[in-house]
Amino acid sequence: MSYSEEQLSQYFAHLGYDPRADPTRPAGWLESDRLGFLTELQARQVARVPFESLSLHYSAANPPLSLDLQDLFRKIVHEGRGGYCMELNAFFGAVLRGLGFTLIGAGARVMGPNGVFLGWNHHLNLVSINGTRYMVDVGYGKGGSFSPVPLDRTAAERERGLEFEPVSGTRGRLEYKRLEAHSDPTQRIWVYSTLRSPGTTVAEEKKEEREGEGPSWRPRYCFSELEYLPADYEVMNYHAMTHPDSYFVKTVLAVRTILQEEPREGDADTGSYGQSGGGGVQPRAKGTIVLHKDEVKQTVYGKSVLLERLSSEEQRIRALEKYFGLVVSPEQAVCIKGRQSEIRPE
Repeated sequence: MSYSEEQLSQYFAHLGYDPRADPTRPAGWLESDRLGFLTELQARQVARVPFESLSLHYSAANPPLSLDLQDLFRKIVHEGRGGYCMELNAFFGAVLRGLGFTLIGAGARVMGPNGVFLGWNHHLNLVSINGTRYMVDVGYGKGGSFSPVPLDRTAAERERGLEFEPVSGTRGRLEYKRLEAHSDPTQRIWVYSTLRSPGTTVAEEKKEEREGEGPSWRPRYCFSELEYLPADYEVMNYHAMTHPDSYFVKTVLAVRTILQEEPREGDADTGSYGQSGGGGVQPRAKGTIVLHKDEVKQTVYGKSVLLERLSSEEQRIRALEKYFGLVVSPEQAVCIKGRQSEIRPE
């Protein structure tokens, strides 16, 4: 299913820029440069639409989340919210289909804190352009790849894999390989990783490699090219939004990328989250802003700084609006009372 032309116009208005109507673009560029269009759209999506878990904490709805595409459009475009992977990638997939892209939804296993891949718990899209499939993920948050990555098996099966910059100043890698947990030695799966040292610049990492200190890679998730159906995501979503041990149930989280072209980061008064005047400039992510529980951190070009430490729910709600443009109403704010994710004054 895809969104209508009217809905796509509303979506681009939400982004603050419609590349289809940019007079600086050459005629027919959307058809002649599909990869460039997809790259720009993904960058603007992750900068404007946050990866967040607010509906699991500041809502009394039961169930708290819906994967219905019309519900997602209402939540993201009309209400100005974001969501987690199964919401954001389902939404973005419907946007892409409405724009004429060919894609399938896929599933992934996220790496757990103990160094073992968890069960199938992540949604991403695989977009086909001119015979090549690309990993397109707008729902992973910090550590995600914010531009399309080709599924190039020849490069991915090499010792170093396929390396790229998911965000300016950082490094990512895509491999196609057997996992240690595989009992069948012929099994292969895609593995997306980033360097473990997010505060280290690319130049510093290359210097370490020259001096014989190779980089330490952190696997983020692994995925196959099997097409997932809506019923598969419903099973995954039910666990993510209801299980007491679910990371999202326990954690108030919001993440968005910062584009190189943004005039100021995290200033709600500008209304400039991921927006620009266009002008034919390809946007590129330079970093992220993350609200995790009671902290707000900004990472730009691989360097991190603590912006705020939050000591009350009132402070967190103000930070959500200030840095992400996410508004929590008084009626929604009271829903977190008594939950394990609530910030309680000491």
